[in-house]
Amino acid sequence: MQNPWLIVTSNGSMLTYNGSDFSYVTSLGEGTYAVESNGRYWLIKKQNIKGTEFFIFNGTYLRNLTQKILPLLKEHNLRINHLKWGDEWLMTSSSAIVELDETRAMVQPAPAGVRLTDAEPSWNGNYWLIAGAKDGKPVLLKYIKGSWGVIPLTDEMKGRVMGIAWNGNYWLICAYFYSKETGVLPKIFKYDGTLVEIPLPEGVFKKGKSADIPVIATWNGNEWIIGVERDGVLFEKLLRFDGRSFKIVHEVGEGTHPLLTDARIGKIRCNSAYCLIYFQNMREMGILAKYDKNKLLVMDNIPGFTSLISDYEWNGKYWLIGEYSLTGGAMLLRYNGTGFINLTALMVSVLPVAIRGTESGRIVFSPLWEQDLKPSKGVCGPTTIVVISLFTLVLRRRHGW
Repeated sequence: MQNPWLIVTSNGSMLTYNGSDFSYVTSLGEGTYAVESNGRYWLIKKQNIKGTEFFIFNGTYLRNLTQKILPLLKEHNLRINHLKWGDEWLMTSSSAIVELDETRAMVQPAPAGVRLTDAEPSWNGNYWLIAGAKDGKPVLLKYIKGSWGVIPLTDEMKGRVMGIAWNGNYWLICAYFYSKETGVLPKIFKYDGTLVEIPLPEGVFKKGKSADIPVIATWNGNEWIIGVERDGVLFEKLLRFDGRSFKIVHEVGEGTHPLLTDARIGKIRCNSAYCLIYFQNMREMGILAKYDKNKLLVMDNIPGFTSLISDYEWNGKYWLIGEYSLTGGAMLLRYNGTGFINLTALMVSVLPVAIRGTESGRIVFSPLWEQDLKPSKGVCGPTTIVVISLFTLVLRRRHGW
């Protein structure tokens, strides 16, 4: 199968899509809410009133890992919604992480006195960088092979790391500090083995009361795209940063699309030409906007516009977009940068039974694409190892996407 996607509806109907045809695989039952790929197989996460389940699927074989993973989830209170990947997966809680590959799960407690926060960990091919806090002060945690390194961001002020991103050369860390004397101070750091604070121009970032807080950053291949919220609550502006200077792409005010005036920024995903940015506003409407290096444009030509977005992914050639409504109705769309193709009817046509998932639930998916950066294997230190017997993977590795 060339460049396959795995697609799962909210009631668990599982399909593959090769760019032209859908193929029905099986049904996992209701509650499937996330699918991610590590380039060789997919990890599927399911949660309903019966509990949480994990599956892996390589295009041929489906394996249920629930009985191996679930005890770890209960024991360490792991956040199952924060999974990152290379050849290995990472799960986090406030006090521990678990690395999972196809043969074992490795539990590693966080350093003494350090609490892991809910900013997503990030991987650069050699080690993980994870957000944490010690005595209320933000720290970065460098993790590799069972060993931790703690990198303080400040010696005096409390604060929080909002986001960590890697561009192939260095990390960009979005954060803020606060105190009674100074109010809130937005902060952006660069880390490449040495931590450097990036000066923030006064005309771009407001400090003190109702401060501008950088909450998310994504590298588009040439520059950083940074989402900023006022007080970390509502979308305030979109910035571009080339490593030297900042430029405001869009600032909420006169001329802003009305759906963005009370929205929060959720995700920024880019290809080499443009970014699609997902917002959700206080009226429970989902908005996709397109940033093309010059301006931010709300895409109000999307079928089902203002529906919530359950997922959107780029596979190197086109996007898949999953939409759903809280009042009923869901769609699967394909987007090539100029126009949309509604794939919902074609997808439903290959299912053995009509599904509720395309009427009222979420559709999630992932392309089976190879990540350029692969983690190192092996663990040392005081690590608990749980052996998991899995199948022999039959898909050969592909290089590039």
